[in-house]
Amino acid sequence: MAVTITQQNGYSNDLLGYFNSWSSNYTYYDHGFFNPASGGTYTQWGAGTEYDPTDPGDTPTSSVILNGDDFTYSTGRFSGEIESLNFGEGIHYDGGSSEYVQTDELLIDVSSVNVGSSSTFTYAIYVLSNYGSLESQTVFGMNFPGMYDFFAEQGTEQIGTAGADTQSSFGGDDTLTGGSGNDTFRFVLDDTGASAIGNDTITDFDAANEDIYIGLNDTAYDSYSEIINAASDTVDGAYIDLGGHGSITLAGVTVSELSTDNFVFA
Repeated sequence: MAVTITQQNGYSNDLLGYFNSWSSNYTYYDHGFFNPASGGTYTQWGAGTEYDPTDPGDTPTSSVILNGDDFTYSTGRFSGEIESLNFGEGIHYDGGSSEYVQTDELLIDVSSVNVGSSSTFTYAIYVLSNYGSLESQTVFGMNFPGMYDFFAEQGTEQIGTAGADTQSSFGGDDTLTGGSGNDTFRFVLDDTGASAIGNDTITDFDAANEDIYIGLNDTAYDSYSEIINAASDTVDGAYIDLGGHGSITLAGVTVSELSTDNFVFA
């Protein structure tokens, strides 16, 4: 099962652009806080500089909230039922609901993933809260994986909006659904530091209006003719075999529908 990432129109249409902006607006750099504050089992964990919505002079900054049902945490491991990891801004405690709330800007459903079996997830949470980064970091002289590494480990299902969205491969097997706008799909290794793109599928590629960016740092796949030579029609759609880098399937599309206008090489 994969992590489901749902973009929010007006906030996170450009997925990696949003993550970069979120990191730039993050000011907390600490371990985060649990709800309830004590007791050993929790329904929330959050990180971010707390915002006072009653203070007109206060400005919300980036935050993140992990939601679950009676999960636990011991050094180096979350366990129990963890449902979502939502990115946004303006985290604060709402006494009426007894919950931390924020303006949600990107929704990530992890309910189908056993995060307790993934040390990558716990390291990624540490890096996220203490560094405001989704990329791996050197901590205590060791490499701590980031959230991009967790996405690559689990694979993602990305769900776009009615607007023009940009979605990206994270190195695992990703399923990309842009939605009704004219969307852009990026398979660029340097975007996330991945070593391969995995076996990815675009479910709703519109060959008349949409673009695919390819950046594999490999001269064997850096031109339109090379990509078309690597493509074939299958029952699942146009299949682009990128060798050791992975593959891209364009569901419901035939190779003859593709043109130079569909590809940009990064």
